[in-house]
Amino acid sequence: MESFGLMQLVVGSTHTAGHTLDFFFVRDGCPIAAAIHVSYELHDGAGCKSYHKMIIASLNYVRPPPEILALCFRNLRSIYTAQISIDVSCAVSDLLEFMTPSLDVVTAECFKKFRSILDIHAPLVERLMVPKRNSPWFDEPLRKQKQLKISMERKWLNPAFKLISGL
Repeated sequence: MESFGLMQLVVGSTHTAGHTLDFFFVRDGCPIAAAIHVSYELHDGAGCKSYHKMIIASLNYVRPPPEILALCFRNLRSIYTAQISIDVSCAVSDLLEFMTPSLDVVTAECFKKFRSILDIHAPLVERLMVPKRNSPWFDEPLRKQKQLKISMERKWLNPAFKLISGL
């Protein structure tokens, strides 16, 4: 293992017959493992007799701070439609007076006007969020099975389903 740059931290026997059967390897010079202690009691934490000695490792590891994302969005449901339609019609009438032969200039001016109207009625809101980590075992087939289970439970709890099925 030394040829791979690994170092064995367990020194001495870990079995009742005097053999070292349990290993704890780290990279040579790695500061993660602070202390390794081999217990000489021949039972596990529940009091059951075992042929292996318990290895206790203290680790120097600090969890990295969570990644924080800033999300920007608009609350479009809060828009008062009557007022925004009045503002849009005023903007369109202003744009009809603004005639220029360049399509790019007209498009940029439209974008600027409609963006300012949207900023008034639904301003950008910024929220900080810590993203959830995906569980590697919760894959797409399991997600579909969970959705199916929930839909079946809803059908089963529906009083009309119980009346039809005779439950």
